[in-house]
Amino acid sequence: MLSYLSTLLCLSNRAKALLDVSPAWWRREDTAIIRYENLVCQTPVELRRLFNSLSVQPVRNLEETIAKFTLENLRKDNNAHYWRGKVYSHIDFLTYDFASKIYRYHRECFEIMGYGLADKESYPSSRQAFKNWQSMAPSLLEESAKKLSKSFVLSSIRNLLSS
Repeated sequence: MLSYLSTLLCLSNRAKALLDVSPAWWRREDTAIIRYENLVCQTPVELRRLFNSLSVQPVRNLEETIAKFTLENLRKDNNAHYWRGKVYSHIDFLTYDFASKIYRYHRECFEIMGYGLADKESYPSSRQAFKNWQSMAPSLLEESAKKLSKSFVLSSIRNLLSS
């Protein structure tokens, strides 16, 4: 089960193919590069940088538009799934050992995009990571894993984190 879940989630050729799309674009000179963390933490700055790189002006007031599309407002007005809206949230759900496996598997992609591993102390223990997943399980099951049973998801995550 561990092998199946880890392959399914992030250590598969499919996962690699999905992640490798971004570095392929990042290598092009005519690409505007935006990192999620920068967009979340410095939204006006990043959007202005994007507009400048595209040589366009926003058609609406930038500050008003940003205020309208906060994560809180999107969640109120739309039933679509929105993740946590927190940078580096993966650290809450992965042990250092598992994050290291992911990093090694996707090293070239992460290096091109400027990502690395956080300090080992930043990651939770297997037990705490599992508790963090448990707290997310209801929304994960409702929104993205309706066909899987809760016990399968949680036992798979427990096994994955314990390896």
